[in-house]
Amino acid sequence: GVLWIVALLGLLIVILKYPEALRGLFTGDYKWVSWLTLVSVASCVYSPNPAFSFAWAFKLVLVVLVIHICFQQMTDMGELRDFLNITVWGFLILILVPTLRSIFEADPLGQYGSGALEQRFREAPTAISGIAGFLAILCLLLYTPGKRRWPLGVGAISLIIMVGAGGKTGIVSGIFAGLLFYGLQKRF
Repeated sequence: GVLWIVALLGLLIVILKYPEALRGLFTGDYKWVSWLTLVSVASCVYSPNPAFSFAWAFKLVLVVLVIHICFQQMTDMGELRDFLNITVWGFLILILVPTLRSIFEADPLGQYGSGALEQRFREAPTAISGIAGFLAILCLLLYTPGKRRWPLGVGAISLIIMVGAGGKTGIVSGIFAGLLFYGLQKRF
């Protein structure tokens, strides 16, 4: 919770110093992201637990605004590639830290389940699998045959972690997203 407040404060500082950063929020291709975000926030009223939904809506709005501001600062494909590279390394940390913590910290009390897999990947296996699947898609996006081969290695690590974590929903969504990625590019 505190991290989101710090991110909000940082965003407010940027917006107060550069109010033009919000320009273009409802124009061009980004308008659909903005409208979908507004509809999502408005739908929180109909939720069975509005406070919980508004907390997630706050995070969604924050992320949409930060990405919009970052998008406005990018002027060429090199900057976009750099942004995606940093995103890949950030997601790699997001899956490696809980995975390594699950592997190296035993669960002698059996708080997280009785099976070996439950005791190993006790740190939200569905979330780890989902994030690892998303990382694999990012690596597919950044891979260039003959030039950039490192995304294949990171993608392989993420696929191993995705399956190893055992989050069935994350695995299915990662595979479905990969098929959709290639299907939309007509690479089958």
